Amino acid sequence: MRRLEKLNNLTNYLTALRAPGLDIEPLRVIDEAQTTTRLARRSGTQIVIARPEFKQEGSADSYTTEYSTAIFVVEKALGAASTDEREDAQFSDLVGAACGLLTKIEQDVSSCVPLLSGLDLINVELFPVSSIFGGWNGYSIVLAFK
Repeated sequence: MRRLEKLNNLTNYLTALRAPGLDIEPLRVIDEAQTTTRLARRSGTQIVIARPEFKQEGSADSYTTEYSTAIFVVEKALGAASTDEREDAQFSDLVGAACGLLTKIEQDVSSCVPLLSGLDLINVELFPVSSIFGGWNGYSIVLAFK
């Protein structure tokens, strides 16, 4: 297998990834500045996928390879209209969308979707984010594959 073929396959998988029940084409980005610019004219729920990274450790005879990415499920912060109840509802809706994405990815890895062939999901982190990318709230899903 070519050295970066799995990275390319993971990138292609993430490009086609859609949240179950949401008709949202994810933005694919490289860094926070690009994300902030691309979100500036958007509204509603947005899905942002960081282009995956590749890390290799060890010698040529014995090395381990890891691929990682982050997915953000976000909406504009409520601003002056924010109340505890409205913020709770916003985060509840967004964690539902994040859960749908995570479940889909886990199912696709375990059912051997061709673009994920040879990859195992080894680490998942989900955490809330506030006022990220110029005023968006939601959740970040950090994924690591081996």
